[in-house]
Amino acid sequence: MKYTILNNSEVIKVEGADALKFLDGITTNKISQETITYCLMLSAQGRYMADFFVFPLSNECFLLEVCKSSKARLLESLKKYKMRSKVEIVDVSELYTSTYSTEEIGAICYKDPRYEKLKYKSLTLQEENNYREIGEEVADLYKLDKYEFTIPEGEVDLKPEKSFPQEYGLDILNAISYTKGCYVGQEVISRTKHQGVIRKKAYFIQSNQDFCDKHLEHKITFEGKEIGFICSYHKSRAIALIREEDGRAFESAQIDGQDLCISPAPWYHS
Repeated sequence: MKYTILNNSEVIKVEGADALKFLDGITTNKISQETITYCLMLSAQGRYMADFFVFPLSNECFLLEVCKSSKARLLESLKKYKMRSKVEIVDVSELYTSTYSTEEIGAICYKDPRYEKLKYKSLTLQEENNYREIGEEVADLYKLDKYEFTIPEGEVDLKPEKSFPQEYGLDILNAISYTKGCYVGQEVISRTKHQGVIRKKAYFIQSNQDFCDKHLEHKITFEGKEIGFICSYHKSRAIALIREEDGRAFESAQIDGQDLCISPAPWYHS
């Protein structure tokens, strides 16, 4: 068994008689009491605010795993919308370790719900951490999968209050339910769905050279015309947001004169 400790993850606990109803009413997905749920918090304009995983502990207690850079924003939103709901919202990051692994670890462990080829996500109490006794730590296990399968996420790839989730395919990655009740930003999400006009898509980028920070958000060109930009990268692979004109799919491009092989994220076809 191989695993990666996700040091960039933090954990928030939402507990109380109204916990399920509360989370269901403000997030983009239907919260499950049986398995992990991937969902978003949006602005009223339908822009990305935070993405996170909801782990059920009981009908009245849920753990929210979120990246460090989004935790403060998510906590602020949760407390803003709490109002008279019977819930307690607590930062419990110091109590839990988040991992990504090739096999199940512990009781709070589920298959990553975003894409079928992703592996397992788990939360483990600090005093119960015994990974080194049961497996091998591989530092970039998650990053290898993230970039091989083109998984946009968090502020690594999206811009708070600016990015539209559907352009990054987050609805296809099981972050959005089009059948649940109202939530913040739903009107924009539903209108975009029904209009069916999404001109940008997440693309897998492969180069024969490693990328560096100077390439982030730098323009990608095809036949001298700008078509998109790099969101994030790991070595010679990257995730990009590409504008498709007239339904045209690109197979090659350049960045700073560097040749790129590009293809739509694999989950568009799964």
